[in-house]
Amino acid sequence: MMSAWVEARREKISNRMKFLQALVPGCSEVTGKAVMLEEIINYVKSLQRQIEFLSMKLAAVDPRVDTNVEGLLKMESSIPN
Repeated sequence: MMSAWVEARREKISNRMKFLQALVPGCSEVTGKAVMLEEIINYVKSLQRQIEFLSMKLAAVDPRVDTNVEGLLKMESSIPN
């Protein structure tokens, strides 16, 4: 028999996986957690590449704009939920 703590933890993980699945285009058709996580990782990497590309384009248009993407991402990840 599963403890209440383990059940609550599994429920929390399941809810967060469903949330991520809803955020990533095309991920709702994927079955299996490993494949779903792979799709989510690929999508996030794709977004990072798009940010870098757009930052470079913006820097070319207006060199005064701070395009330190890594610094922005680190700042964002340090903000508590």
